[in-house]
Amino acid sequence: MQEPMYIIQKPMSAKGKCVHCNMVFPDDELRLGFRETPAAIEKGPWKWSHVTCVPVDRWDTAEDVYGEVDEIPGVATTEGASRTVRLAHSNARANAMRRATATAQHEAEKVAEKEREASRKAAEKAKAKAEKDAAKEAAKIVKAEAKAAEAKAKAEAKAEAKVKAQTAVNTAAKALDFDSPQKTAGASRIKNKCVVLVGTLHGMSRADAKTAITAAGGHWRDTITCKTELIVLGLSKPSALEKAEETAEQKQIDTITGNELLEEFRLAGVSDVKAPAKPAKKKREDGEVQGVTRGGKTRRTSLPAA
Repeated sequence: MQEPMYIIQKPMSAKGKCVHCNMVFPDDELRLGFRETPAAIEKGPWKWSHVTCVPVDRWDTAEDVYGEVDEIPGVATTEGASRTVRLAHSNARANAMRRATATAQHEAEKVAEKEREASRKAAEKAKAKAEKDAAKEAAKIVKAEAKAAEAKAKAEAKAEAKVKAQTAVNTAAKALDFDSPQKTAGASRIKNKCVVLVGTLHGMSRADAKTAITAAGGHWRDTITCKTELIVLGLSKPSALEKAEETAEQKQIDTITGNELLEEFRLAGVSDVKAPAKPAKKKREDGEVQGVTRGGKTRRTSLPAA
């Protein structure tokens, strides 16, 4: 197989054009002629190019064929051609390297752009998924809040209905003169407490008050002691009441009025309780005299019949 053929010369006419830039060759500018295909090598015409337009691979092929680019036919016989050819070859190689670098950078930028685009799409996808999940979670929260509000409304309605029903029961019980369920003896303020009554109560003697307190579950005490838990301020002298209030404040004892105690009796159902009647004193019969023994006790003796 025949090797490609190359030649360096100046243009012989002003009609030829460069196969790369399609520009006419100036009279004094070197040009490179080449025959590279088998048909062109055998009998084809020469193709021409400015030495500055020749690509580096063509220079490299010519260098492989002739050993050096300045050994191409025509270089030795043309003044200044050797330096021009070597410079053109060097510039072509530098241009090729710049183009290769630019191409590599462009490819790297394309790869980076693809990676950025992939990252952007992944971020958008992740954001969309996060927004979707957040929307679902928000919907769950709204649903739960609505359910809780509904349950609360039902509970409030139920409680309100219960209060209304209790109010109706209390009203009916009051109209029928029944004790309210909330006012039972179990809620008494005197039950299981040591109670001292200062003075008397309106319409009730102290003896009856003592009996009523005991019947209501309280413990009657005549005087205020360290065990006293409740003092009733009844009908008495102002000085006695003031002293009782001072004592209650000092010893931190609860106090109520006489009317409040009567209300407690009413709620406990002991308003009508009376103290047991005292046994009547035995009358002296005719002939009996009262004497005094040495121990101070009295005794009755009968006089002898006349």
